[in-house]
Amino acid sequence: MSVAPWTPDKTEKSSKQDSDSSASIGAHARYFLYLTRITSMPVLTGRKPGGPARARGLNRSGVALKAGNKPKRTLDLVLATGLFTLLSPLLVILAALVRLGGPGPVIYRQIRVGANGERFTLLKFRTMHQSENFLQATVNDRRVTSIGRVLRRTSLDELPQLINVIKGDMSLVGPRPHAAETRIQGILFEDAIKTYGQRHQVKPGITGLAQIRGQRGETRTIRSFEQRMASDMEYIENWSMWLDVMILLKTVPVLFGHDNAY
Repeated sequence: MSVAPWTPDKTEKSSKQDSDSSASIGAHARYFLYLTRITSMPVLTGRKPGGPARARGLNRSGVALKAGNKPKRTLDLVLATGLFTLLSPLLVILAALVRLGGPGPVIYRQIRVGANGERFTLLKFRTMHQSENFLQATVNDRRVTSIGRVLRRTSLDELPQLINVIKGDMSLVGPRPHAAETRIQGILFEDAIKTYGQRHQVKPGITGLAQIRGQRGETRTIRSFEQRMASDMEYIENWSMWLDVMILLKTVPVLFGHDNAY
């Protein structure tokens, strides 16, 4: 479907001051309608990836698509630091349970792909025996320890990634980071979908739009991977601070309401 090129209207041509005023009013009106829509719909955005804004290097909110987003970074630092402090007793208890669950380190470290394709060390509680590798976990996976199964089902194994957020490697909300070696149906993720690299425009997150939609756990088919990729791009192109807040609020009930994480 062809899209007519954008042309300025008469008001925009009149003066720069009138143009800025009209744009501001229009932006506030669209933002109000956006908030009304996302708070009343089970699927947060209703908008599909792509369009003129994407071609100009902006998301639909007019925000540049880059990892160094200062308001988002401020939110990450404040919330991640507060959560890490608040959850410190729980982290100590979980660390002890992991230690009692079998030999091996308490914290598992794995190289993941982050913003702009840069590698970083992701932290999580160890949930598998030491023979774990880059294969995705499957139903009744024998590599998963007893305590690890509980941690994975509730995503409590991801809590050490608050440190990744504080360090600046990750964000609280964003596309989930993958290991470069991860494959689906024998094909590397980056080769399975040509636009895969576009999700690396922003920092990866502990949770995201795909996760609250139940798109978590093993990715078995390229079709299901395409759906997750679509959610990632939809998030990037519709990002706002309020969208991050809404995703965070919806994350907790999702952790205990889905059984496709193992």
